[in-house]
Amino acid sequence: MAQQSADVDRCGVPRSVVVLLGDINRHHLIGNTVSDTKVEQHGLGDVHVLVTLDFDDSNYVQWSAFLDNTLLKFRLIDHVDGTVDTQLCLHNAKWTQIDHYIVSWLYATVTKGIMDTIFQPRCTAFSLWMAIHNLLLDNAMHHALYALQEFHSLFQGDMFVNEYCGRLRKLSDELHDVGDLVSDPALVVNMLRGLNSKFHNVIFIIGSQCLMPDFLIFRSYLLPEERHMENRHKMEDATALLAIGSSSSSSKHWWKTRI
Repeated sequence: MAQQSADVDRCGVPRSVVVLLGDINRHHLIGNTVSDTKVEQHGLGDVHVLVTLDFDDSNYVQWSAFLDNTLLKFRLIDHVDGTVDTQLCLHNAKWTQIDHYIVSWLYATVTKGIMDTIFQPRCTAFSLWMAIHNLLLDNAMHHALYALQEFHSLFQGDMFVNEYCGRLRKLSDELHDVGDLVSDPALVVNMLRGLNSKFHNVIFIIGSQCLMPDFLIFRSYLLPEERHMENRHKMEDATALLAIGSSSSSSKHWWKTRI
């Protein structure tokens, strides 16, 4: 308890963060990066969230993972997890200042359409976080229905392996968003089901194994196979063109000798 008291104040503000924010005089927001002279010197301002939340992209899992990691890294997760009574901490100037930073991060990492929907004047990070979460839940049933249908009916067709695997992963993330978790073995089985028939040898080899490989391992196995097939087709096409050219030259030579 003594150690905890030394590390945080009564509203749970880490002492290290209090020191960083002690004399902030300038603050500006560039893209998805919060930047401040004093904060940058200590690393807190160098916060990059590489994903912009877009429900049309079904990337809530990726976005929330980046935000969680950032907040956990600076021991600020209590600003959004509901463990702190925000109303009691609003009179704490340093806690409120940190909370404003997090609000800025949240607004900077969502699309304009989402921001217009969730915008709240002088809100806390917790209320804004919950508004985003509730907005996701409002659309959960609609997304789950279409994502589940597409997931189980998706075929590779003329898609490259990267594109096909990426689409499957995206659909599984979308299902995860709405509480329907797709296990890794189920993801692999569904990938095998929709894989292009040109990979029939791969499907046979994988299917005969006792242990199902992980999704990423299976994808890594398919990529060189795909490149090998492409190179073989290029060589076959080049050989066919060479044969046609040679046949054409022979025909012309034969015709000239006849004349």
